[in-house]
Amino acid sequence: MISEAFEVDDDVTKETLQETGTCLGYGLVNLIHLYNPEMIIIGEGIAEAGERLLYSTRKIVEKNIIELPQKNCTITLGKLGDSTSMVGAALCGYEYTSKK
Repeated sequence: MISEAFEVDDDVTKETLQETGTCLGYGLVNLIHLYNPEMIIIGEGIAEAGERLLYSTRKIVEKNIIELPQKNCTITLGKLGDSTSMVGAALCGYEYTSKK
């Protein structure tokens, strides 16, 4: 629904996505500084906004992160759709029970 409003050039939707992307960007800066991940995958409902959201997110990350982690971390969209959480939970459960 938000993506559709964005496509018809709705100013409120564009501002909302930009603000959300900015907040997400600041959160990812903290995450990258703490854990130095190789990749961050944005999934499920957030991924549906796609590059409309990630544009402002990446700009904030590029502007506020120290240089080394930025070169090592890719921010990308997930491809599993709405089942991402269920697949992850099932995998965690499988790994936990297979260790016993």
